[in-house]
Amino acid sequence: LLLQGPHLFYIAFSRFLGRTYNNKVYIFLSIAILTITIYFTYVTNSVVGRIVGASICTGTGILIAASKLWEARKRQYQLGVWLTFLPLTTYGIFLFVRAVGTYFNPPENAFSNTPIQNATYLLLFTISFLWTLGFILMVSQRLQSDLKDLASTDSLTRIPNRYAAQNFLDMEFARIHRVASEFSILLIDIDNFKQLNDKYGHAVGDQALIMTAQTFNSKIRKQDIVGRWGGEEFLMILPDTPLQNAKNLAERLRSDISEAEFMGTTKPIQLTISIGVASSKGCVTTDEILKKADDALYVAKATKNATAVGR
Repeated sequence: LLLQGPHLFYIAFSRFLGRTYNNKVYIFLSIAILTITIYFTYVTNSVVGRIVGASICTGTGILIAASKLWEARKRQYQLGVWLTFLPLTTYGIFLFVRAVGTYFNPPENAFSNTPIQNATYLLLFTISFLWTLGFILMVSQRLQSDLKDLASTDSLTRIPNRYAAQNFLDMEFARIHRVASEFSILLIDIDNFKQLNDKYGHAVGDQALIMTAQTFNSKIRKQDIVGRWGGEEFLMILPDTPLQNAKNLAERLRSDISEAEFMGTTKPIQLTISIGVASSKGCVTTDEILKKADDALYVAKATKNATAVGR
Protein backbone atom coordinates (compact mmCIF):
# COMPACT_ATOMS: atom_id res chain seq x y z
CA LEU A 1 0.00 0.00 0.00
CA LEU A 2 2.89 2.39 0.73
CA LEU A 3 4.06 2.07 -2.86
CA GLN A 4 0.71 2.49 -4.60
CA GLY A 5 0.81 6.31 -4.49
CA PRO A 6 4.26 6.60 -6.13
CA HIS A 7 3.34 3.77 -8.50
CA LEU A 8 0.23 5.60 -9.71
CA PHE A 9 2.21 8.82 -10.10
CA TYR A 10 4.81 6.90 -12.11
CA ILE A 11 2.14 5.52 -14.45
CA ALA A 12 0.37 8.90 -14.71
CA PHE A 13 3.57 10.82 -15.52
CA SER A 14 4.64 8.24 -18.09
CA ARG A 15 1.29 8.31 -19.89
CA PHE A 16 1.14 12.10 -19.64
CA LEU A 17 4.49 12.36 -21.44
CA GLY A 18 3.68 9.58 -23.90
CA ARG A 19 6.58 7.45 -22.61
CA THR A 20 6.79 3.76 -21.88
CA TYR A 21 7.02 2.63 -18.29
CA ASN A 22 8.29 -0.50 -16.59
CA ASN A 23 6.04 -2.02 -13.95
CA LYS A 24 8.72 -4.57 -13.08
CA VAL A 25 10.55 -1.90 -11.08
CA TYR A 26 7.57 -1.35 -8.80
CA ILE A 27 6.76 -5.05 -8.59
CA PHE A 28 10.31 -5.57 -7.33
CA LEU A 29 9.99 -2.72 -4.84
CA SER A 30 6.61 -3.99 -3.63
CA ILE A 31 8.05 -7.46 -3.02
CA ALA A 32 11.06 -5.93 -1.27
CA ILE A 33 9.00 -3.75 1.09
CA LEU A 34 6.57 -6.60 1.81
CA THR A 35 9.47 -8.93 2.63
CA ILE A 36 11.14 -6.35 4.88
CA THR A 37 7.89 -5.54 6.67
CA ILE A 38 7.03 -9.19 7.31
CA TYR A 39 10.56 -9.96 8.47
CA PHE A 40 10.82 -7.12 10.97
CA THR A 41 7.20 -7.41 12.12
CA TYR A 42 6.99 -11.16 12.68
CA VAL A 43 10.61 -12.30 12.94
CA THR A 44 12.49 -9.55 14.76
CA ASN A 45 9.50 -7.44 15.88
CA SER A 46 11.61 -4.36 15.15
CA VAL A 47 9.88 -0.98 14.79
CA VAL A 48 13.12 0.52 13.49
CA GLY A 49 13.36 -2.08 10.74
CA ARG A 50 9.82 -1.46 9.58
CA ILE A 51 10.26 2.33 9.44
CA VAL A 52 13.69 2.20 7.80
CA GLY A 53 12.59 -0.39 5.22
CA ALA A 54 9.37 1.44 4.39
CA SER A 55 11.16 4.81 4.14
CA ILE A 56 13.87 3.54 1.81
CA CYS A 57 11.53 1.64 -0.50
CA THR A 58 8.87 4.37 -0.63
CA GLY A 59 11.50 7.10 -1.09
CA THR A 60 12.98 5.14 -3.98
CA GLY A 61 9.52 4.79 -5.54
CA ILE A 62 8.85 8.52 -5.26
CA LEU A 63 12.21 9.45 -6.80
CA ILE A 64 11.63 7.06 -9.70
CA ALA A 65 8.23 8.68 -10.31
CA ALA A 66 9.76 12.17 -10.11
CA SER A 67 12.50 11.20 -12.57
CA LYS A 68 9.84 10.90 -15.28
CA LEU A 69 9.04 14.59 -14.85
CA TRP A 70 12.69 15.55 -15.34
CA GLU A 71 12.29 14.58 -18.99
CA ALA A 72 9.63 17.29 -19.43
CA ARG A 73 11.37 20.14 -17.61
CA LYS A 74 11.83 22.23 -20.79
CA ARG A 75 8.38 21.80 -22.31
CA GLN A 76 5.71 24.51 -22.62
CA TYR A 77 4.13 23.44 -19.34
CA GLN A 78 7.40 23.51 -17.39
CA LEU A 79 5.99 25.64 -14.52
CA GLY A 80 3.56 22.85 -13.57
CA VAL A 81 6.29 20.26 -14.08
CA TRP A 82 8.67 22.02 -11.67
CA LEU A 83 5.91 22.60 -9.09
CA THR A 84 5.26 18.84 -9.13
CA PHE A 85 8.85 17.65 -9.48
CA LEU A 86 10.41 19.66 -6.64
CA PRO A 87 7.98 18.63 -3.83
CA LEU A 88 8.10 14.97 -4.89
CA THR A 89 11.90 14.99 -5.00
CA THR A 90 12.12 16.81 -1.67
CA TYR A 91 9.88 14.25 0.02
CA GLY A 92 11.69 11.33 -1.57
CA ILE A 93 15.05 12.59 -0.28
CA PHE A 94 13.56 13.33 3.14
CA LEU A 95 12.39 9.72 3.46
CA PHE A 96 16.03 8.62 3.21
CA VAL A 97 16.89 11.20 5.89
CA ARG A 98 14.05 9.73 7.96
CA ALA A 99 15.50 6.24 7.55
CA VAL A 100 18.93 7.37 8.77
CA GLY A 101 17.44 9.43 11.64
CA THR A 102 15.26 6.54 12.79
CA TYR A 103 18.18 4.12 12.70
CA PHE A 104 20.35 6.31 14.96
CA ASN A 105 17.47 7.59 17.12
CA PRO A 106 14.96 4.73 17.28
CA PRO A 107 11.44 5.41 18.63
CA GLU A 108 9.92 3.29 21.39
CA ASN A 109 7.09 2.20 19.10
CA ALA A 110 5.54 3.00 15.72
CA PHE A 111 3.36 5.76 17.21
CA SER A 112 6.01 7.64 19.19
CA ASN A 113 6.03 11.40 18.72
CA THR A 114 9.68 11.80 17.90
CA PRO A 115 10.88 14.91 16.01
CA ILE A 116 11.63 12.87 12.89
CA GLN A 117 8.18 11.26 12.92
CA ASN A 118 6.40 14.58 13.42
CA ALA A 119 8.46 16.17 10.64
CA THR A 120 7.53 13.28 8.34
CA TYR A 121 3.78 13.77 8.77
CA LEU A 122 3.97 17.57 8.57
CA LEU A 123 6.11 17.47 5.43
CA LEU A 124 3.87 14.88 3.81
CA PHE A 125 0.80 17.06 4.39
CA THR A 126 2.50 20.20 3.00
CA ILE A 127 4.16 18.58 0.02
CA SER A 128 1.07 16.57 -0.92
CA PHE A 129 -0.76 19.87 -1.26
CA LEU A 130 2.01 21.34 -3.42
CA TRP A 131 2.45 18.41 -5.80
CA THR A 132 -1.33 18.15 -6.23
CA LEU A 133 -1.45 21.82 -7.24
CA GLY A 134 1.53 21.26 -9.51
CA PHE A 135 -0.04 18.27 -11.20
CA ILE A 136 -3.32 20.15 -11.79
CA LEU A 137 -1.38 23.10 -13.23
CA MET A 138 0.71 20.80 -15.41
CA VAL A 139 -2.38 19.10 -16.85
CA SER A 140 -4.05 22.49 -17.42
CA GLN A 141 -0.99 23.89 -19.21
CA ARG A 142 -0.70 20.74 -21.31
CA LEU A 143 -4.38 21.01 -22.28
CA GLN A 144 -3.93 24.65 -23.32
CA SER A 145 -0.85 23.71 -25.35
CA ASP A 146 -2.68 20.84 -27.08
CA LEU A 147 -5.71 23.02 -27.85
CA LYS A 148 -3.46 25.71 -29.30
CA ASP A 149 -1.69 23.11 -31.41
CA LEU A 150 -4.99 21.68 -32.68
CA ALA A 151 -6.27 25.16 -33.54
CA SER A 152 -3.16 26.29 -35.42
CA THR A 153 -1.55 23.17 -36.94
CA ASP A 154 -2.59 21.23 -40.03
CA SER A 155 -3.19 17.65 -38.90
CA LEU A 156 -1.70 16.06 -42.04
CA THR A 157 1.42 18.07 -42.82
CA ARG A 158 2.09 19.32 -39.25
CA ILE A 159 2.72 22.85 -40.49
CA PRO A 160 0.60 25.92 -39.61
CA ASN A 161 -2.95 25.79 -40.99
CA ARG A 162 -4.73 28.62 -42.81
CA TYR A 163 -5.92 30.20 -39.55
CA ALA A 164 -2.37 30.39 -38.15
CA ALA A 165 -0.88 31.56 -41.46
CA GLN A 166 -3.49 34.32 -41.76
CA ASN A 167 -2.71 35.49 -38.20
CA PHE A 168 1.01 35.59 -38.97
CA LEU A 169 0.31 37.50 -42.19
CA ASP A 170 -1.82 40.05 -40.32
CA MET A 171 0.89 40.54 -37.67
CA GLU A 172 3.61 40.91 -40.29
CA PHE A 173 1.52 43.46 -42.18
CA ALA A 174 1.03 45.47 -38.98
CA ARG A 175 4.76 45.27 -38.22
CA ILE A 176 5.96 46.67 -41.55
CA HIS A 177 3.76 49.73 -41.10
CA ARG A 178 5.43 50.39 -37.74
CA VAL A 179 9.02 49.90 -38.94
CA ALA A 180 8.64 50.89 -42.63
CA SER A 181 9.91 47.52 -43.84
CA GLU A 182 8.91 45.13 -46.62
CA PHE A 183 8.00 41.46 -46.80
CA SER A 184 7.06 39.05 -49.55
CA ILE A 185 4.81 36.03 -49.89
CA LEU A 186 4.75 32.95 -52.09
CA LEU A 187 1.43 31.35 -52.98
CA ILE A 188 2.24 27.81 -54.09
CA ASP A 189 0.07 25.20 -55.78
CA ILE A 190 0.90 21.56 -56.60
CA ASP A 191 0.28 20.97 -60.31
CA ASN A 192 -2.21 18.33 -61.42
CA PHE A 193 -2.93 17.26 -57.87
CA LYS A 194 -6.45 16.03 -58.65
CA GLN A 195 -5.09 13.74 -61.36
CA LEU A 196 -2.49 12.45 -58.91
CA ASN A 197 -5.23 11.56 -56.42
CA ASP A 198 -7.39 9.95 -59.12
CA LYS A 199 -4.52 7.88 -60.51
CA TYR A 200 -2.72 6.77 -57.34
CA GLY A 201 -5.28 7.28 -54.57
CA HIS A 202 -5.63 9.73 -51.70
CA ALA A 203 -2.98 8.01 -49.59
CA VAL A 204 -0.34 8.83 -52.20
CA GLY A 205 -1.75 12.35 -52.49
CA ASP A 206 -1.38 12.79 -48.73
CA GLN A 207 2.23 11.65 -48.91
CA ALA A 208 2.85 14.16 -51.69
CA LEU A 209 1.51 16.95 -49.48
CA ILE A 210 3.66 15.83 -46.54
CA MET A 211 6.82 15.61 -48.67
CA THR A 212 6.18 19.02 -50.19
CA ALA A 213 5.62 20.63 -46.78
CA GLN A 214 8.82 19.04 -45.43
CA THR A 215 10.79 20.33 -48.42
CA PHE A 216 9.48 23.86 -47.90
CA ASN A 217 10.30 23.76 -44.18
CA SER A 218 13.88 22.67 -44.91
CA LYS A 219 14.46 25.65 -47.21
CA ILE A 220 13.17 28.57 -45.17
CA ARG A 221 14.71 30.67 -42.40
CA LYS A 222 13.65 30.59 -38.76
CA GLN A 223 11.70 33.82 -39.11
CA ASP A 224 9.79 32.59 -42.18
CA ILE A 225 6.60 30.58 -42.05
CA VAL A 226 4.93 28.21 -44.48
CA GLY A 227 1.32 27.16 -43.93
CA ARG A 228 -1.18 24.99 -45.71
CA TRP A 229 -3.50 27.52 -47.34
CA GLY A 230 -5.96 25.16 -49.03
CA GLY A 231 -6.19 21.60 -50.32
CA GLU A 232 -2.95 21.57 -52.30
CA GLU A 233 -2.04 25.23 -51.82
CA PHE A 234 0.64 26.59 -49.50
CA LEU A 235 1.36 30.14 -48.36
CA MET A 236 4.93 31.12 -47.51
CA ILE A 237 5.51 34.41 -45.66
CA LEU A 238 9.02 35.90 -45.81
CA PRO A 239 9.64 38.82 -43.40
CA ASP A 240 12.18 41.48 -44.39
CA THR A 241 12.49 40.01 -47.89
CA PRO A 242 12.37 42.15 -51.04
CA LEU A 243 10.62 40.91 -54.15
CA GLN A 244 13.73 39.80 -56.04
CA ASN A 245 14.98 37.65 -53.14
CA ALA A 246 11.53 36.07 -52.84
CA LYS A 247 11.54 35.32 -56.56
CA ASN A 248 14.96 33.67 -56.28
CA LEU A 249 13.70 31.48 -53.42
CA ALA A 250 10.60 30.58 -55.42
CA GLU A 251 12.77 29.41 -58.33
CA ARG A 252 14.89 27.26 -56.00
CA LEU A 253 11.79 25.68 -54.47
CA ARG A 254 10.27 25.01 -57.88
CA SER A 255 13.50 23.42 -59.10
CA ASP A 256 13.98 21.30 -55.95
CA ILE A 257 10.44 19.92 -56.09
CA SER A 258 10.63 19.13 -59.81
CA GLU A 259 13.92 17.28 -59.36
CA ALA A 260 12.81 15.33 -56.30
CA GLU A 261 11.08 11.97 -56.40
CA PHE A 262 8.89 10.26 -53.85
CA MET A 263 7.61 6.71 -53.89
CA GLY A 264 4.06 6.08 -55.05
CA THR A 265 2.40 2.70 -54.88
CA THR A 266 4.79 0.98 -57.32
CA LYS A 267 7.18 3.54 -58.77
CA PRO A 268 8.71 6.95 -58.02
CA ILE A 269 6.51 9.95 -58.78
CA GLN A 270 7.65 13.41 -59.80
CA LEU A 271 5.79 16.55 -58.78
CA THR A 272 5.85 20.09 -60.04
CA ILE A 273 4.60 23.29 -58.44
CA SER A 274 3.50 26.69 -59.65
CA ILE A 275 4.27 29.78 -57.57
CA GLY A 276 2.89 33.29 -57.40
CA VAL A 277 5.24 35.83 -55.81
CA ALA A 278 4.14 39.17 -54.36
CA SER A 279 5.63 41.97 -52.27
CA SER A 280 3.94 44.06 -49.61
CA LYS A 281 5.29 47.25 -51.21
CA GLY A 282 2.36 49.42 -52.25
CA CYS A 283 -0.23 47.26 -50.46
CA VAL A 284 -2.53 48.76 -47.87
CA THR A 285 -4.27 45.57 -46.71
CA THR A 286 -3.45 41.88 -46.56
CA ASP A 287 -6.15 41.23 -49.14
CA GLU A 288 -4.19 43.29 -51.66
CA ILE A 289 -0.97 41.32 -51.32
CA LEU A 290 -2.91 38.04 -51.43
CA LYS A 291 -4.69 39.24 -54.58
CA LYS A 292 -1.36 40.04 -56.25
CA ALA A 293 0.03 36.61 -55.34
CA ASP A 294 -3.17 34.88 -56.50
CA ASP A 295 -3.12 36.69 -59.86
CA ALA A 296 0.54 35.72 -60.30
CA LEU A 297 -0.25 32.10 -59.44
CA TYR A 298 -3.00 32.11 -62.07
CA VAL A 299 -0.40 33.15 -64.67
CA ALA A 300 2.06 30.48 -63.50
CA LYS A 301 -0.62 27.76 -63.59
CA ALA A 302 -1.20 28.50 -67.28
CA THR A 303 2.12 26.79 -68.10
CA LYS A 304 2.67 24.86 -64.84
CA ASN A 305 6.06 24.25 -63.18
CA ALA A 306 6.56 27.98 -63.35
CA THR A 307 7.01 31.11 -61.24
CA ALA A 308 5.25 34.43 -61.83
CA VAL A 309 5.51 37.79 -60.06
CA GLY A 310 2.49 39.85 -59.08
CA ARG A 311 2.55 43.56 -59.89
